Amino acid sequence: LLNYPIRVYKMDALINNINPINDLRALIELSLFIKRNNFYIVHTHQSKAGIIGRIAAYLAKTPIIIHSIAGVSFFYSQNPIFQAILKSIESFATHYTDVCICVGKELAKLYLDSGIGTKRQYIIIPSPIEVDKFKKIAKLTTNQKQNIKTKFKLRTNVPIIGSAGNLEKNKGFDQLIMLSLIHI
Repeated sequence: LLNYPIRVYKMDALINNINPINDLRALIELSLFIKRNNFYIVHTHQSKAGIIGRIAAYLAKTPIIIHSIAGVSFFYSQNPIFQAILKSIESFATHYTDVCICVGKELAKLYLDSGIGTKRQYIIIPSPIEVDKFKKIAKLTTNQKQNIKTKFKLRTNVPIIGSAGNLEKNKGFDQLIMLSLIHI
């Protein structure tokens, strides 16, 4: 990629938090940018940026609109009304999406079961994370698990929970930590 000229365009209006004024500005600015540059394909990621990007691409008459889904944008720990609104907005944006790329069948099923898109829109491109290695750990016997805990000088009478991800509120790490403190 270093041999190719790459332009980066930063949009100040496209921020992480929901802000109707900034979001409308971002939609207009992005749509004009896509139209001006005559893109043939627009590929979006993330929930909010993906929604704004797909609608902007549609307004700019982009021939192919793709959205990647690597995680759920609506969580069961969210306020049910907010969750329903998010699902409705995702469903609306999917009307303007040619392909939704999911990292797993379960994720695609969750979106489809929530009424977001149609089966023909979804394709699966698995995550490069070797999930099978983690599944092997889950199949260890109690004795094998105790031996590992002893080897690493960990308490043998409490569960070990491992997790990896961005330390964002919606990932629930605060809840994980609070629950683990109950058992200490």
